[in-house]
Amino acid sequence: MNEALTIIEETGEERWVPEGLRLKGDILGWGSSVQHREAEACLVRAVEAAREQGTKWFELKATNSLARLWQHSGRRDEAQGLIVPLFDSFSEGFETADLRDAKTLISDLR
Repeated sequence: MNEALTIIEETGEERWVPEGLRLKGDILGWGSSVQHREAEACLVRAVEAAREQGTKWFELKATNSLARLWQHSGRRDEAQGLIVPLFDSFSEGFETADLRDAKTLISDLR
């Protein structure tokens, strides 16, 4: 993933930064506690990058991943506070996998 992020940077394809960071964070999330901290940092950066770009779909994907990481770390309130407002901002597309995933995660957090 580091190589992929370097290629994204070198080619100027900045729109893929949030997704690259999300994927790296998801992979690191399966590792040790040290890797969990790095995973969280990647996912926070992914959410921020998506917001800066105005790419709401990448923001949703990164938010789902970060909220799930927080859920598994016992930070349920933070996870819910992150994902609920974003989910509520959508007015269509509820049949897509990412919004269904967000809805399921919100249910699990309540």
